[in-house]
Amino acid sequence: RFLMLNTQKEPFTDVRVRQAMDYALNKEAYIQVVKNGLAVPATSVIGSAVQYYKGNEPRPYDPEKAKELLAQAGYADGFSCSFAIENNTIQKTMAELVQGYLSEVGITVTIDMYEAAALTEVLKGADWGLCQAMCNMNGDPSSALNYQCNVKNVGTSDKFNNDRDAIAQECTRLLEEAETISNPEEREKVYFEFQKLYFESPWEVPVCDQSIYAVYSSSLDGYWGAGVQPHFGNLSYK
Repeated sequence: RFLMLNTQKEPFTDVRVRQAMDYALNKEAYIQVVKNGLAVPATSVIGSAVQYYKGNEPRPYDPEKAKELLAQAGYADGFSCSFAIENNTIQKTMAELVQGYLSEVGITVTIDMYEAAALTEVLKGADWGLCQAMCNMNGDPSSALNYQCNVKNVGTSDKFNNDRDAIAQECTRLLEEAETISNPEEREKVYFEFQKLYFESPWEVPVCDQSIYAVYSSSLDGYWGAGVQPHFGNLSYK
């Protein structure tokens, strides 16, 4: 789950503002309230159960640090932005929680609710500041990452990723390089570097990885799961 930022418009063009948003969110509280405790804080665009995951040193919940970064970026008095969400109870609960934490650092958030089809159209335009999104991936993350993070992808670059941002360009280069490498160890190095850069200059704030639980009989051997996908091909009874 991510807090998506419209990096095509101010103030989200400034990396200090984007980092401040991360410090301003109490992710542990988010997990308890929105996910009923069934998640862990996220520090990467790749889920912790997915191949090539590498966690980063998390930014702690620190409103004072958030205010300091906002002041450095020229927003000592805060700013206002809209939060575009789908019209349902879970989204509303999430948005109100985020709204409350951002208000503590001087950011005034207006929640705008839409039906699903209308929200999609809103996010294609420029008249929004925040939205909530998720990225699903199983096994090799290449396909999901190229959709989510490649600035050349028309489906996402005009909404979330600022293709004028040097680090976003470098992240795209690393994703494309990874696709040319077949050796898993070498590919891992490239994905690790990508995740480090992505976290340093986030164009979205990773919030949480949902926890996945699988229940199966202790009399079975060979069960394994990749992300949310269980694999039963090698199952056998003991």
